Amino acid sequence: MDVRADSKTRSLVDPLLLALAVASLATAGIHFAVIPEHFEEYVPYGVFFSIVAWLQGLWALGVLIRPTRSILLAAIVGNIALIAMWGVSRSTGLPMGPEPWTPESLGGVDVLCAALEAGIVVGCLQRLRREKAMKRTETRSVAAVAAFAVVLIVLTTAAFEVSM
Repeated sequence: MDVRADSKTRSLVDPLLLALAVASLATAGIHFAVIPEHFEEYVPYGVFFSIVAWLQGLWALGVLIRPTRSILLAAIVGNIALIAMWGVSRSTGLPMGPEPWTPESLGGVDVLCAALEAGIVVGCLQRLRREKAMKRTETRSVAAVAAFAVVLIVLTTAAFEVSM
């Protein structure tokens, strides 16, 4: 028996990679949404959030087009750095800006974003552990990814509503 899927039943995208891309797009969307308020607070913050948002959006595209070890490692390093910076900004405050060393308050949107970034790290680590580059995708896997995307949209919307 041939264990390879024929070309008609093979999925073009690994469900884990699709979920990682959706999570990264969600974090990019959150960062894009808060760019104006960060520019008002401190221009370098606005520039930083702009760069982060674009990188997260482009990474989502890149991981779907060419899911290499390098792109997965970049997400692990980048998202860990973002989570660490977020943690510092909420605990001791950043050493620069209009109010250095003043901790920011926690908000639903930023907690959600950090959680998504942590999920991206875990997912990339899981993907790196796989022996094969692509696995056969069943319909239920695609449905699970679609459900994950809907949940992310609802949580992101609710987080913005709570924080406003």
